[in-house]
Amino acid sequence: MRLNTVDTYRELQPFQSVEELNRSLSAMRSSDAFRELTPAARRVFDVLARYSAKYPGVSFRSKAKIADELGVSRMTVIRACKQLQAAGFIVQHALKRATGDRRQSSNAIVFSVVTPECDTGNVTPKKPQYKPRDKQITRDTEKPRKERKQAIIKDGLAAHLPAVLRHALAPFFNDADALYRAVGVVYRAKASVSADLRIEAYEDAFRQAITGVMSAFKRGKVRNLDAVLYAAIQRTTKALHIRGLFADAIGMDALVR
Repeated sequence: MRLNTVDTYRELQPFQSVEELNRSLSAMRSSDAFRELTPAARRVFDVLARYSAKYPGVSFRSKAKIADELGVSRMTVIRACKQLQAAGFIVQHALKRATGDRRQSSNAIVFSVVTPECDTGNVTPKKPQYKPRDKQITRDTEKPRKERKQAIIKDGLAAHLPAVLRHALAPFFNDADALYRAVGVVYRAKASVSADLRIEAYEDAFRQAITGVMSAFKRGKVRNLDAVLYAAIQRTTKALHIRGLFADAIGMDALVR
């Protein structure tokens, strides 16, 4: 039985991007098999889809939390997952805790890869094939040379960024060009309000603004990333700038008195 570690989730990950996942989910929802699901199974499907973005196609949300979110019993969620698996939409993998007593953890629920069939409302599920961990080729060796080069350049760029950008922004991009463009958006948005305000001095505020936008983007809620990121950074900078002016005003008032 696998452990509930990052390596396991990455090994089970059937999609390379959220966009690929969303295409498969759309194909599933338009299928006859989906329409035959119970209302509860369709609701559980939607929850699993929302919590499958970090490792595209893999959800490790517990059935108890899904039940609480939907206001149903845990047994209802278990039955719904069995129905989804029988329809070929998901595969459940039992996991053990990586730390502590190594008891059973929440299952990893992995969406199947599907392809739409022409002129029908059906989908053809293709369950991902997993190789044993000791025989699996590393991701780095499977990447095309161009992607490996981009990853190296991206890592070099990220190393020179302020910590808040390195941790909140860099993980969402696979290549240096996309990361470089996003960093430029952040700095232009900040400079449009205040050239003197330093991102490093307000790490928590900027981290919250950036992660909020990037999380929404990965869930498919943001179409124009540059515009939404620019607006969020500009809004955050304005709030911090006003706060600083207010603090300065209070200080000057105290000196006059």
